[in-house]
Amino acid sequence: MTEKLKKYIALGIFIFAGSVLNVLNAQDFIGSLNDSIKKYKAGDPEKALDFGFLALESFKDEEDVSLEYVNTNYYLGEVFYFLGEYQTSFEYLSQSLELYDLLKPNNRRNKNVIKPPWVLNSIGIVYYQKRDYVNAEKLYNEALDNFQLFDSNYDDEKYFGINTSLLNLSLIRRDQGDLKSSEELLDQIVERITTKGINPIEILQVYISYMDLFFVSGNDELVVDYYNKIKSLHQEKFSLNDIFLNESKVLYSQANLVYANFLQSKAKIEESLEYLFLAKELLGSIPQRIPIINLEISNVFYLMGNTSGDEQNNQIVSNFYIQLAEFLSDQKDYYNLRLAESLLNMRAFSYAIEKFKRVQRESEFYLRAQLGVANSFVRSKEDKLAQKILEKLIEDGFTEFVIFDSLADIFRANEDYQKAIKYYDTALDSIAEEALQTKWSTFFVRGISYDQSGDWEKAKIDLENALEFYPNHPEVLNYFGYSLIERNENLEKALKMIENAVSQRPESGYIVDSLAWGLFKLGYYKEAIVPMERAILLEPHDPIVNDHLGDVLWMIGRKREAAFQWQRALSFGPTSENERKIKKKLKFGITDL
Repeated sequence: MTEKLKKYIALGIFIFAGSVLNVLNAQDFIGSLNDSIKKYKAGDPEKALDFGFLALESFKDEEDVSLEYVNTNYYLGEVFYFLGEYQTSFEYLSQSLELYDLLKPNNRRNKNVIKPPWVLNSIGIVYYQKRDYVNAEKLYNEALDNFQLFDSNYDDEKYFGINTSLLNLSLIRRDQGDLKSSEELLDQIVERITTKGINPIEILQVYISYMDLFFVSGNDELVVDYYNKIKSLHQEKFSLNDIFLNESKVLYSQANLVYANFLQSKAKIEESLEYLFLAKELLGSIPQRIPIINLEISNVFYLMGNTSGDEQNNQIVSNFYIQLAEFLSDQKDYYNLRLAESLLNMRAFSYAIEKFKRVQRESEFYLRAQLGVANSFVRSKEDKLAQKILEKLIEDGFTEFVIFDSLADIFRANEDYQKAIKYYDTALDSIAEEALQTKWSTFFVRGISYDQSGDWEKAKIDLENALEFYPNHPEVLNYFGYSLIERNENLEKALKMIENAVSQRPESGYIVDSLAWGLFKLGYYKEAIVPMERAILLEPHDPIVNDHLGDVLWMIGRKREAAFQWQRALSFGPTSENERKIKKKLKFGITDL
């Protein structure tokens, strides 16, 4: 066995020695060790691990890396993810990715594929769980590209893989607030499923994502509609003997969890319990997932205690439910943290802060809890209190990137750009050089801070760095391009940047406005009118967009319409400087360009 191969075997054998001597019955084994891992991954993950470690043991005498060995590490990574052990999951998945590079071409099922996309997707999910959306999105897109390389012998894998990648990207778009893009990706999956032939499990997954999306966007009617669709599909399509029954139960349980949260958002707190207990019942055969439901039940009990009707008995009832919530939560700090984060998402800021503060200083979750307190204060418009929390963490010796980055964001939001720059500097200095590429957004916002403070040359450097680390990001392209246009600097380059941004975000009124304004600045007045009018349709109440449309109309001779748009711009509350400029144009027209 080669030294390189020994390196990869080591991790598995180490864990194997500690746990795999559990007795496995002959009937537990099916087909192959890897098939057995897949069989028990959801229903009995501990047994799946046992099979996985046995499989790793079987590879120790191999001279060359096999695809089975690659997949064993991948399956183990999935099992550990399922158990909530994300770091261990990441290690096995990363090992699987590295091992794939060692495969001889003849040992690869599909020679066109550069990297195993199923592994890339799973690593992306780990990043997503950590809310590292940049790395998650990068991996999902890489997975999508590699699935596209599958030849005709692997049409089914290609089909399911592309759908999975699109679904994962949709979740990121949703979490980043780009709800339209998220819905479009889901629509694309449905179209693909309809063309290919309906797969109930796939449909369940997509329906749940729609349900989540409409919950976030506030479309109550569609939340209810999709819940009922999921319920009917589960009850009608999956029999007791169906091999996908457990998977359907997990998905239906998830739908009930989302629906319970939806009811809570409508102040139907007690009613939500029915759906939480149904979710728990559905997971009876999968005990590893039940603590998550217990957490949600705890959340409801806590909220019930704080919304009791009888003022005299309110405190007694509240205390009862709080104690019951704590009883249901075995890992006190962890579940206090999760409950606090749930309350934060529900915008119950004071309750969230109270729960965050229950996490003690010695806890491994203390830093995360304190950051939660700071975030709660920021979202409730109490920036000074958030600032104090973050500064206290620094005083106590915490040096994590996120502390300095968050503090800088607060100063930037309050237009104290010099202090923002100072803390962005400290944040970037706190991480290794090789990790800088993952912090493109910090370069971006520091660049904005330099720009707003009047240092355009330093701003340009940061904006260029952001694009180097995250090429073609539409928000960066738009900001950079628009800034160049406003300075009459390198207009052709600026216009190309914005055209690129528009191609990615055609429904963004601000980005479309930038394109029109670039054409205007270049003297292409007639060409600017179509995108400018589209920008108005997308952002009808924005003073800058209305002002820009007025300028374009004036230059093509439609002066009465121009005056009307400038009046509209004034009615939407422009800055004092822009108000002065608009009033001048209303009096004299455009006299200088």
